[in-house]
Order: sequence, then structure tokens, then C-alpha cells
Amino acid sequence: MSYSLYEKNIQEYMKRTGKNIRAYEKNSNAVLEKTKDNYYTVKINESGREVYIHSKYSPIKEAERFVEKLEDYNIKTVFIVYGMGLGYHILELIKYLHKENPLIIIEPNEGVLSKAFSIYDWTPLLRRDKTYIFTGTNANALKLVLGEFIDISNVENLMLLPFSQYHKIYSVFYEKVIEEVKNYFSLFKISKNTKEHFWEQFNKNFFNNLHSIFYQRSINDLKNQFKNVPAFIVSAGPSLDKNVKELKNVKDKGIIFSGGRTLPTLLNHNIEPHFVVSMDPGIAAYHVLKDCADHKFPLITTVVSNDTVISEHQGDVFYISNSEYRGLVQYFTQRDMDILPLGASVANASLAIAVYLGCNPIIFLGQDLAYTDGKHHADSCGGTTLKEDDDLIEVEGIDGNKVFTNSVWHTFLMWMEKFIIHNPNKTYIDATEGGAKIHGTDIMTLRQAIEKYCLKNEFIQDKINTIIKAKKIGYQDEKLQRLLMNLKVDLEKVHKISSQGFKEAHQLLNKENTDEKDIRRLNLFETQLNDLIKRNEAVADILLRIINDIDTNNEFIEKMNESKEEKCRRLINRNVALHKKIEDTAFNINKLVQSVIDQDIEIIKIFQCSISFV
Repeated sequence: MSYSLYEKNIQEYMKRTGKNIRAYEKNSNAVLEKTKDNYYTVKINESGREVYIHSKYSPIKEAERFVEKLEDYNIKTVFIVYGMGLGYHILELIKYLHKENPLIIIEPNEGVLSKAFSIYDWTPLLRRDKTYIFTGTNANALKLVLGEFIDISNVENLMLLPFSQYHKIYSVFYEKVIEEVKNYFSLFKISKNTKEHFWEQFNKNFFNNLHSIFYQRSINDLKNQFKNVPAFIVSAGPSLDKNVKELKNVKDKGIIFSGGRTLPTLLNHNIEPHFVVSMDPGIAAYHVLKDCADHKFPLITTVVSNDTVISEHQGDVFYISNSEYRGLVQYFTQRDMDILPLGASVANASLAIAVYLGCNPIIFLGQDLAYTDGKHHADSCGGTTLKEDDDLIEVEGIDGNKVFTNSVWHTFLMWMEKFIIHNPNKTYIDATEGGAKIHGTDIMTLRQAIEKYCLKNEFIQDKINTIIKAKKIGYQDEKLQRLLMNLKVDLEKVHKISSQGFKEAHQLLNKENTDEKDIRRLNLFETQLNDLIKRNEAVADILLRIINDIDTNNEFIEKMNESKEEKCRRLINRNVALHKKIEDTAFNINKLVQSVIDQDIEIIKIFQCSISFV
């Protein structure tokens, strides 16, 4: 064992992870032994039996066999290796990876990693971009690491590789690893499917909401305005009817957030929320709210939320931006508008909003996320009962017993627990008094939570009114018209470029011998599009969304060791898909832009007539 080599690795590992594994060396059950071919294996004592991590004969050949199993991966594939051992298989795997491939290595036994650090220089691997060596069996810490590497662009491009007997030796944690990977897959798969399903609806909503976005307020106006004010997030779970009346005692001592489904219930109990939150892009958001759609409570929503909800709303609006519409928002408003991690439900979004506003503690009610008493929702919120064909998942309840949830609610629950892990400096209270346990929350009744945390008048309504009055925007419809006309002109250019690009790429599909000259010709169209992207941030938003979707599609990602012919064919197919999508999108959005222009012209005429009359 080389002490200087060991220290070098330890220092680099601490720099990357902040974790000191020296302490594990003394208490380690890992022992190095020479192999038949003069390398090392490592022996551990696990549950009273001795186990060798590597082959006692030839760990190098074992490593080579490990990588022989690799297939169907590309330069964006995320590799998750369960078991570091002494790392022979990792060194072999690295030979096959592209610099763009993320690599997560999970070593449950810190003592084994300590031994690996004593026999080889791992600093190049530790310094490699997109690489992390996770040690131990802390599931929450693992969630944070996985969250650094897995996102919506690669969630369908993961490869989990258990090494040797690790999945048997450390089977309990291996099951946890599988569970967490599946959880991330479910979370991002839902997000991805939602985005694909609502692609046209998002665009329609944005431009139909544009006049309101232009004149109304940004979520930034509320940032940290309510530090250490208790927040109550009201959801429509079956348990809501047990304790909703207690909210009458909150008054202005805490902020009440309501979704559309729970608003009638609150109003029926003479409880007025401070904010109503609506996120859904589809018409379902309006259907749950329609009986109270003309309410005047401040609405917190996104720029792509359902346009009918926003057009019917009679009060003030605070808008949250969307990662794929940031440039469009900036182009039209020239204002900052933050993007928040909103999850997949109104309760998820309300949690993120409450933290953004500075609230503390965050108190949940009606957040069953389970079939409490066999019901979907509270009776006051149009509750329905459990059906035989509902997909049931068993989870822990707040009392430690098992309760049933479904795959959708389970996704909401997982998102909420991950958010709490990422935002540990708040107190989270589950005052639902029923349903699934939300890990990271304290359990208490709603009455107890109100008595403990609602101790003084926070003058919340006065603060909200002051913020609203301070952010009034004057008449600027002519400016909006100019911006719309400029965007329309550039989108017509985009449409023309991609129409020609699609035509030429499609012709190449039937050409027998394609070469790099053909690809260079196609690249000219993308170069022209890039010039427009650089010049107009709204166009950039629209096109980069499409380019990103195409470039994260496994069909168009560069394959390892692909031939020149395979590369040309892949790039031609990419151009066909890219230009067809851009051509169609530019055409459809231009129709939406023209519609807003026409509506705005009528508003300008009315405004000018009113001035003339005065």
C-alpha cells in the first residue's frame, strides 16, 4: 500500500464529495489479497461469511467480461455502476465511454473504496467531468446525487450495471438504488409526456395569455416577501373535510394557498385564501374552477397555464415563467420572471411557491395522497370512491400502517419528498390527519399547527395589496404590436429556411451514396437558423426547444464507433425530423401571433376612440 497514493486519492475525493473516508479504514472489514495473476482482490466479511469482491484468479479478465455485456448505448447514456470494488472493471469501462457519458459509481462499503484508493491513482477519474463515486447506503444522499445526473433529456437513456456479486452482497441497498432510479424515471417520464402531449396547447396558452402576461405581475414581485410566515397548502384529499374548518383561525396569521378544486370548499366555510394556484395547461383546470372562475383572489399561475382560467379570472395575476418560454417572456416583457420547480400537481407547485415566498413553516392539509376511507377526494371537493380497476400501490401511512395510493399520487409524493430533501432549511408539517406519510414532515393536527405557529398578525393582505399597487404597468399596446410584428417577420424567415431544409434532407433519404458534402450542405440551413437564434431571443426559445428535443432523441444521438455511412444516414434523418418540426411549428405559432395582433388592433382602436371621446 502506497501511503502517498492513498492520501492523493483521499484529498481529491474530499474535494469532489466533501466526504472523508479515512475513518472507515480503521473499522473496515475489507482485506486485500494477491490473486493468481499477481493483482489484488478484496475479501470482506459480510453477515458472518467471507466473500471475494473480485476473481481470486484474474480480475482483469473478469473486468473485460463485464464490459462485453454493453450494448445499445450512445454518447449520452448515463451509466450507473453498482459496485466499485478495486476498480478494474471501471478502468475497462472508461475505455468504452465518450467524454459526454455521465458515470455514477455506487460503492456501499466505504472500506472497500479505501482499499481501492491505496493501490491505484484514481485522481483522473475523480476529475473527469460528469463522474461521481457515491459511497455508503444513505438513500437520501443518493437521491441528491442521482438528481445531479438524471434529467428529462436522458431519463430514457440510463444503464444500471451491477458488478460481480454486489447486487447479492448488498441486496437491500441495491433494491433501494433500483427504486430511486425508477422514481426518477417516473418523475421525468411524466414531465416529458406532459410536454409532448401539451406541445400545441402550451403555445396556444402562451399567446392567448400574452396580453395578461405583458400587463400583469411576475412571481419575482413576491420573492421572500413573507419570510417566516406560516403557509397552509390546502389540497382536496379525503381528510380535508375533517379539519378544514380550523383554517378560520388562521386569518392573517398565515398564508393560505388554494387550488381550483378546493376553492369552493373554502368559500363554503367562509374561508378566503390569500392566493389561488392553477398550473394545468388543459381545460380540466377550468372545469374544477368554473363555479368560482370569476373570483378576485390573486392567481399564481404559469405563462403556459390554461388560457380560459386566466381569461375568466377577475383579479390580479402573478406569473411564473417556464424553462422553454424564458426567452419569449423576456422578449415581450423585458422583465425578470423566475422559473420554479413546480412538480406535477397544484400541491407540488404550491410547496415550491411557498418556499420561494420565504414562508416557514409549510403546513399541508388535505394532502392524503392515498385512498383514505376508499375515497379519491374529500366529499366537499366532489369526492369519488376507489374503483376495482384503479392501480394500487402500497405505501406507509402517517400512523405507520400501510395505505393504498396510485401511480400518479405516488409520483406527487416522491416529488414532494425530494423537494424537502433539497430544501432542508424549512419546517414541514403534515396536518392532513390521514393518508400517506410524507417523509421529511412532522405529523400534527391542524389545530396544533395553528396554535403553535400562528402567533401574530402578519398583515398579509395589506402586504399583497401594497405589492400589487406598486407594480401597475401603464398602457403600452403599440409596443406589444411592434414586438409581435417583428416576431412574425422572423418566423416567416424560419419557415422558409426549414421548408427548404426539409425538402433537401428528404431528397437525400433516397440517395444511395451520401457523403460529408451532403451533410455540409444541410448544415447551411441550420447555420441560417442559428443566425436568427442569435438575433431574436423569442425565436431562440421556439427553435432551441425543438433542437433540444431532436438532439436528445436516442435515434439521433451519435452511436459509439458508428461508420461514416451510419453517421451520414443518422444526420440526414435528424435533419428531416428537425426541419419538419420547425416548419410546422413556425407556421402554427405565426397563426397564433397573427391572432394576437388582430385582437390587439381592436383593443388599440377602442382605446384611441375612448381618448378621442374624452
